[in-house]
Amino acid sequence: MASFEVSNPVTRYSRLFNIANSILAISLGLLLLSIAISYPLSDLFSLGQQIVSHILIIISASVLKVAYVCRCIAQYEQHKAVY
Repeated sequence: MASFEVSNPVTRYSRLFNIANSILAISLGLLLLSIAISYPLSDLFSLGQQIVSHILIIISASVLKVAYVCRCIAQYEQHKAVY
């Protein structure tokens, strides 16, 4: 069975940093899109689509927060400034 573990901790946290940045960008885009569907553009979408977009607001905001924490952990472990 193949092992996906990266042996070098710096490489591991560098990879975590890159993955967290990607997830941050995707979840932010999804959050903004779902907010747009839920509120200013609600007249253009059906009730079912609006319900899904309201649920996606909660999910994408949660994923955004978890990705940010992962990014902070990766920065801390690489001895970079965390902000």
